[in-house]
Amino acid sequence: MKPYAPLVIGLILTVVAWGLWQLRNWARFTPTLLLGIGVASALPIFVLHGHGSTWRTLGFGLGIILRVRIILYLMKPSILDVFLTERADQVSVGSSVQ
Repeated sequence: MKPYAPLVIGLILTVVAWGLWQLRNWARFTPTLLLGIGVASALPIFVLHGHGSTWRTLGFGLGIILRVRIILYLMKPSILDVFLTERADQVSVGSSVQ
């Protein structure tokens, strides 16, 4: 499985990207969850070991800030409304055609 891990991860991320493009709510939740795990794993490293190098500290700090900003963006009520409204409109249009 090891040589195929990058391929599997790339395939999963491609499916999530397609879901975001299609405004699927599960695709909004998935990166939020993964980014939250990333923040939770990077924060202890930043706090405990981030002071060894200025560039390492800057990199970890910017990575955490970027992840948190993306999470906050995906959790905004206006973004949530777009995902829920667009999907509801697509479902209602699709069901009225049949």
